[in-house]
Amino acid sequence: MRTVFLTIALILVSFILEAQEKEVANRKGFVIGLSSGYELYKKDNFALDFQLQTTLGRTFLKGDGYRDAATIFIGVGFNWY
Repeated sequence: MRTVFLTIALILVSFILEAQEKEVANRKGFVIGLSSGYELYKKDNFALDFQLQTTLGRTFLKGDGYRDAATIFIGVGFNWY
């Protein structure tokens, strides 16, 4: 039997940034992550799976500005259990 998995995470973050003028600014933002995978092969205590993970985030800057970030990860997992 093949296994499919899905994970969703939402993380609220707070950043402390230090400017060149030595001012300390507290910035808030959020990150949401989504990962899924599919088991390609399984035998005895070994499994091989394909994984896809993505993360999207935004940090709010001074004024009305913001900074976005995104990552995509594709991987193959080897599991012994």
